[in-house]
Amino acid sequence: MGDEADRESDITEGGDASFDPWPSQAQIHVEWGVPGALLAARRGDLVVVVDVLSFSTSVVEVVARDGIAFCYSPEELDEQGGRDRAGSIHDAVVLSKQRNVAPGEVSLSPASLRSISFGERVVMTSLNGGRCTAAAADAPWVGIGCLTNRVAVARRVEGLLADGAATRCTVVPCAEVWSGPFMASQVGDLGSSAIPLRPSVEDLLGAGAIVAALGPQLPRSVEATIAAATFGSHSGRLASVLQGCVSGRELRERGFHEDVEIATQLDAHAVVPERALGDPLHRFATHST
Repeated sequence: MGDEADRESDITEGGDASFDPWPSQAQIHVEWGVPGALLAARRGDLVVVVDVLSFSTSVVEVVARDGIAFCYSPEELDEQGGRDRAGSIHDAVVLSKQRNVAPGEVSLSPASLRSISFGERVVMTSLNGGRCTAAAADAPWVGIGCLTNRVAVARRVEGLLADGAATRCTVVPCAEVWSGPFMASQVGDLGSSAIPLRPSVEDLLGAGAIVAALGPQLPRSVEATIAAATFGSHSGRLASVLQGCVSGRELRERGFHEDVEIATQLDAHAVVPERALGDPLHRFATHST
């Protein structure tokens, strides 16, 4: 009983401030969401943001066409004066708020971004990937990764670690925010005290794919090892897994089958959207392998 009371007291009072959830001997770790990105940046880690459906996949589509992605959280866009203002500042195309757009317009749908001009500049945001990218702003290097560029990201991370840009890398699967009509109709109002986040299958697989592509000489945390093993056990059927997971089923039901298909195209691109410390804030451009 005493031990249980002590644990309860630790939780109530904030626990042991000296505890570090990042394993000291691991160079590669996997941690979820905005807190994971923020804490990794504060540690001085390289950060890879993974939001497979669809922020990361969309950013890679832009950069693969030699474009530049200006990545914002929704809150940062509001501070900038809105989407149109950010587009004017960067002389860039702005993604539509709606995923379903007319031909020639662009949105967070990777399929729509395949029509952009070579070298296009695009202002991008999302609830999950945009927020995690913003949270990692103080990291020495931030890369955008997914299934379609996982080997390129792994090679880039290996090179940066070998060059001494950092001693560790945290791969951040972004997870999903429960929102929209589904949330309202199925669950109702959770209240301000709830955290409507759902760890997502697709982001775990994306993070694991990147970890699995890294050289075995880099020590991994348990979390990174499990992510890589999860990818390894499903790598032969990525299309069916992404089609069948909650996020994939939602997109398919809304008519975005092609977006799910694009996201499963393993190693389709050899580019890494990246921003190093000291680069212009929000600007992600290519590093080609």
